[in-house]
Amino acid sequence: MISPTQFHNSVHNAISGYWGIAAGAMTPSSVVSAYDGSFSAGLLEAMTLLVGEQRPVLLIACDSDYPQPLYDARPVPDTFAVALLLTATPHPGKTIAQLSFCGDALFTDSAVQLMDDIALEGLRRSIPAARCLPLLQAIARSEAGRIVLDYVNLPHLAVDVAPCS
Repeated sequence: MISPTQFHNSVHNAISGYWGIAAGAMTPSSVVSAYDGSFSAGLLEAMTLLVGEQRPVLLIACDSDYPQPLYDARPVPDTFAVALLLTATPHPGKTIAQLSFCGDALFTDSAVQLMDDIALEGLRRSIPAARCLPLLQAIARSEAGRIVLDYVNLPHLAVDVAPCS
């Protein structure tokens, strides 16, 4: 049972709220929870906000082990976090990749991109925020191409990535 005095720490947007209060942040924030598709759902929302608001968007995806009884439903073996600063225009010398969605190919039934490294693939499968690893790998390797990421069941999310020079 969750204690009523501890409930405020059990909701998924508590961290965002605490950070906003501590930092005195007046910019809006949103919190997305979509089980194993949370990273893709967050990326899709962040890109939509970027286009709609025409200002930079910071996407942060983070998971840590859940308390009982949630842990029994979705065990998360470790903490994982990633942050991407998304901007509409590249900043010379600072922008490392360009991400885009292809309208009619935004969602696909194609297979999800897996990691070649067994340990990284285990991490990708076991922690929802780590579903970003194929995208991060493409960015780190300066590779261009389409990355297919887990979304909420089928179809999956297709993201095009290209390095910036």
